[in-house]
Amino acid sequence: MRPKPETAAAQEYGGAYVNCWINSDDPDFAETEARAHIEGGEWSTQAKEEDFVVCTDDDMDDGGIPFKEGDEHYHREAQQYGACYVFHTWPL
Repeated sequence: MRPKPETAAAQEYGGAYVNCWINSDDPDFAETEARAHIEGGEWSTQAKEEDFVVCTDDDMDDGGIPFKEGDEHYHREAQQYGACYVFHTWPL
């Protein structure tokens, strides 16, 4: 992603990638929600690298993959609020 011109992000960051944790069973809905959130702020999306279903150990039979160690809180936040966005930025 790149910051939109004339935003505070453009003055500080050269770019970013974001992990979007969306609480939905519909991949199309999840992507639409993620893009709306990102592009509604200070960022422009460039490309989507990948998407996958992340699940708890109790849901492994549904075809998802377990989340990485340390990511449990993102999963919980998405369950509680509907979404969680983790921006990984780099400087200008």
